[in-house]
Amino acid sequence: MVKFIRAMCVVSICLLSAVVFAAERSNLSLEKNSRVLWSASSELKVEVQKPVLTCKNERSKFNIDKPEESTYGLPLIIEEKTDESVLPVEVKLKSHTAKAESILLTYDVSSDWPVNIEGQYHVSLSSASDSDELYYEAELDFDFPVRADLEVRNEFEVKDSSASKMVCPERDGQLRVYELTPGKYGTYGALRYEMGAKAASGLSSRQISLESTVDPTQHLYGWDEDIPKEFSGTPVLGPMMQIPVVHEQFRLTRNELGIPVFGLEFEKGDKKQHLAVSVDPYCGAYLQSVPKKQSTSITVSTTYHGQTVPLKKEDRTVLLEFLPENGKELTEPECVDAMLNSFYKTIPEIQPGPEWTDQIHLVYYDFLSDGGEGWYKGLRHLADKIPEKYRDRAAVCIHGWYDYFQQYAYDHSKGELIDQWTAMQGTGKISMSLEQMHKRIKFSNDLGFHTLLYFADGTNSDSGAPEFSPDYLWRNKKGISVPGWKGPDSKGQPLRMDPAVPEVREWFKGYLKALIKEYGQEVDAFVWDETYYILPNTISYAQDVPTYSDREMITLTAELTKIVQDNRENPDLAFLVSDNGRNFNALAAHGTFQDSAMRPYIWGPSMFINYRNCLWSCLWYPVTSPDYNRHSAELGFPQGVSNGAGNNKGPHQMPQDLLDRIIQRFIKNVENDKKRARYFGINGEPVSCSSLNNE
Repeated sequence: MVKFIRAMCVVSICLLSAVVFAAERSNLSLEKNSRVLWSASSELKVEVQKPVLTCKNERSKFNIDKPEESTYGLPLIIEEKTDESVLPVEVKLKSHTAKAESILLTYDVSSDWPVNIEGQYHVSLSSASDSDELYYEAELDFDFPVRADLEVRNEFEVKDSSASKMVCPERDGQLRVYELTPGKYGTYGALRYEMGAKAASGLSSRQISLESTVDPTQHLYGWDEDIPKEFSGTPVLGPMMQIPVVHEQFRLTRNELGIPVFGLEFEKGDKKQHLAVSVDPYCGAYLQSVPKKQSTSITVSTTYHGQTVPLKKEDRTVLLEFLPENGKELTEPECVDAMLNSFYKTIPEIQPGPEWTDQIHLVYYDFLSDGGEGWYKGLRHLADKIPEKYRDRAAVCIHGWYDYFQQYAYDHSKGELIDQWTAMQGTGKISMSLEQMHKRIKFSNDLGFHTLLYFADGTNSDSGAPEFSPDYLWRNKKGISVPGWKGPDSKGQPLRMDPAVPEVREWFKGYLKALIKEYGQEVDAFVWDETYYILPNTISYAQDVPTYSDREMITLTAELTKIVQDNRENPDLAFLVSDNGRNFNALAAHGTFQDSAMRPYIWGPSMFINYRNCLWSCLWYPVTSPDYNRHSAELGFPQGVSNGAGNNKGPHQMPQDLLDRIIQRFIKNVENDKKRARYFGINGEPVSCSSLNNE
């Protein structure tokens, strides 16, 4: 026997069909079944079905006598074992209003939960009368935090056409195509975009891990790490380039998306019609397509784990776009390009990276080498090797210029940079000043290079810094903070800060504004290193209420990117991140300059995340790993030289025959206008699309 303690839960849901831009004719209509029909100009029709909400509650961790002490919030009380912990939430149409340019549907939602919960779910649908794009913008808003897992399924059905293929940009950098067949024993497609405590997993998955899938206490990339001494030199084929996988996190599973979009191909007579389905990157999602005999169902669902992170307010953007007909297969580069670029319409607030970033074929990192003088010697030597007309195809970065992690020669109380400071607190203790920084930047600019400024080492703070704050630190469920990499630029133990802490977010935004004010007219980009510290599906317990660390990190990235975009006096200024192919912050930035040492097996997992923007890597071991440069050049990625770490030999110090080969490949790629590989095709071949973001 099963006994339930019940109370009615009522949630009002509003479905808004937003402004239709041509008042004389709308391609959105309310049907008799209370669903919305979208008639695209492609002649296909899509039925927007009412959302489906399902909740799941844990049985074992609810204290009925002291509910405020319940870790997992508001579950059913079940006396005996049962599988009935998954509860459908009933959605009933309460009223509807149709106007010339909008449709309003109001739903009541009820469920037998043990407390009354009230809230709203709004969905705004928009599509111009002659458009092949349908925007589906949803907002879930409860009156008070809900401590129960809730799955929200947004469902669509393409009428009178069964999809035959599903094309997927997968996490390892390879494009894959799956044949779809209807029927009882047919095949359907299901994909995951991982973020937000396994929001893509749904309610039925077992043992959902709410900690990072990779041990966050282990720094996997550092100066002292042993990198492979030999390289097989095999042809560049496949997403992993036939290089042994070194780290477990790159044993990526199939059907995990590298960018949250997929494509469907429909065959109607002699025509091939393509539909791109995408969702915004700010939370995980489960995307599914099921072909039927005469239609195709599409589901975009997100599971919010309110049992761990209380659910208060969430929003999502889903976009369906029928792509222009060209008679080609969806796997052709031109069609793939249209499909992938459809995704970026879900984040119109993030602009593409400046055009110059996609033209770089050589990068140089100087970690305040040779007591600070290596910058001048190395760049002068590079200038002697590179013809002046090609120097703007090289980007050089000033690293190690600051005083401490998390301070970066910035006075947050005044909102400005300080005039003088000591850099390399852990070792060299080099005197620096604003005047010297401007001198360094001018020296590089006068030589014709693009000059970049190191922004920060991920969310690292320095326990030896005067302004160090333990309240800023990321902590796991046991209250343990996580160390970051310690190098010559830190005095104490670096510890990772929590991007969900409001004061941390405000500090980063204030710091960036101060940098732009001081250097924004002189430098070409700011480089946020080690942004991979916050891994997908990581939860922080640093504050009173747990938070999604990965989601907080990507939204902070977006906020910083928009600050750079607002600098109208230098429209070519870029904000770059360093995800190392391990998370998705680059989707909300202008590109990537990552610290992956050009390891070949990391290019693949970084590709789709950086599809429309630049993808670079530094190389701290250009002397002992020359093949990494060679293979990077073959794929069209920039080669790298460096000084101040790793081999610690700048351009003027490294073997000159080796430098000459790097420069020769650089000049060849510049003169041939070589485009980098954007992804690996269905046969494993590198694909360089001709239709890029700035063309």
